[in-house]
Amino acid sequence: MLKTRLLSAFIALILLFSCVLGPVYLLKVGIFIVGLICIVEFFKTMKVAMVYMLLGFIISVPFMFYYANCNVIYFSLFLLVLFSFLLVILDYKNKNINDVYLSLFSTIFISFCLSHILKVRDMENGNLLVWLVFLGAWITDSFAYFTGVNFGKHKLTPISPKKSVEGAIGGIIGCLIVVVAYGYFINIKYNVDLPIYTYIILAVITSIVAEIGDLAGSLLKRSVDVKDFGGIMPGHGGAIDRFDSILFVAPVVYYFLYFFV
Repeated sequence: MLKTRLLSAFIALILLFSCVLGPVYLLKVGIFIVGLICIVEFFKTMKVAMVYMLLGFIISVPFMFYYANCNVIYFSLFLLVLFSFLLVILDYKNKNINDVYLSLFSTIFISFCLSHILKVRDMENGNLLVWLVFLGAWITDSFAYFTGVNFGKHKLTPISPKKSVEGAIGGIIGCLIVVVAYGYFINIKYNVDLPIYTYIILAVITSIVAEIGDLAGSLLKRSVDVKDFGGIMPGHGGAIDRFDSILFVAPVVYYFLYFFV
């Protein structure tokens, strides 16, 4: 199981490096594909009517490609609300009003949050700062996993019985060490002018938010009694299982840098 998990992670990292280090359009395409996979997994898991999935695909495009014009995004949201309710009105006996709520939630939650990766990438030194999103989420998850497996004794929450207090603390410490080390490296190597305390604060915040995101994913799965959202990454589950933390961390990194840096 561990070998499968590591192999999947290795392949995912190769794809990630290709998208982030390559031209910006590769990152846009990568996020678009991941977003669509997440929407498919979410709709299937929540048993939402397929027609809403198609609607989610169409409306999510402005988010995924991050149009600079906010009116495009606002108009897309309006269309999503309009057509979601229209589907129920036209076929009230066979459609569920809950599908409207879930279609709105999934499109906004997944597409909107993922778009912040591109917003970070567009910032000054964004090609370097965008790694803070992935480090904050995945380093926290990795350290929390290994710390929990080896030292976990106290349960963190009934939502996810395998998670422990020790694992959560290990995730924060691991994230703090790696993010600060990375911040120090890019400050020296690439003259990024951010104080070290900025990385310390951001590491702690993103680590806590990453764990909240992971628990949010567990809460959604628990609500429909499934283990994983999908199986696209053997040993890890589906795309949402890997990106649940990213969905929460990406906006936090962007708005922290935007407002405080």
